[in-house]
Amino acid sequence: MTTGNTIPPMDAAALASEILRRDRARMRNLAILTIALWIIAGLLIPSVFLPLAAKVVKDFDALNQAAASGQALTANDVVSATGPLLKYMIKVTLFSFFMAIAAAILASITSIALALTIRRSTLRQVSANLAEISEQLRQLKNSPS
Repeated sequence: MTTGNTIPPMDAAALASEILRRDRARMRNLAILTIALWIIAGLLIPSVFLPLAAKVVKDFDALNQAAASGQALTANDVVSATGPLLKYMIKVTLFSFFMAIAAAILASITSIALALTIRRSTLRQVSANLAEISEQLRQLKNSPS
């Protein structure tokens, strides 16, 4: 082999340090993503249903005011006022349900990925520490007493 094709010697400590740095960055990013997804999953339903509830209350208040003003409401008036509202409620409910399920599934996946990344990083740290201890024992064994 020529000297131009030789592989430079690796510094095991520097390599281990770089790997641990990348693991910490990956864990930090996964933790932020996981927390954000769980917050989205938890707040998605109230953020959709509270405005929907306000719309329902407003529409029924309008019906109550019409009835209180002495205007006679027929069944057709009530159906024509509440029919579009019920269709809208069904659409909003389905949308929020599927979005909440999707957010919860993504949050679960990132939680599992975070747990596996932490486990892998811990095993790498233990392996690096055991290699360092092994090297120290080897040096003690080979040193003259």
